[in-house]
Amino acid sequence: MKDLLNENQYYEYKFKNKNDAIKAKNMLDGVQLMSFDINDDNISNGELAVDSGKKNMSKYHNMIMKQFKPIN
Repeated sequence: MKDLLNENQYYEYKFKNKNDAIKAKNMLDGVQLMSFDINDDNISNGELAVDSGKKNMSKYHNMIMKQFKPIN
């Protein structure tokens, strides 16, 4: 049986611009007590991926969606 990621544990974002992606990353860095794995390899193109491991990050996802309105 294959393990599936919980939808509240992994998110990929495509922001309108690099600045919004950086602001969202900085917000998540501010809550690093949650120890999220943030992939910002393509942040210059406005892309950010977040893996929260076994933690539920739906609260932070909602904050990102409300504040930065990513494309996806």
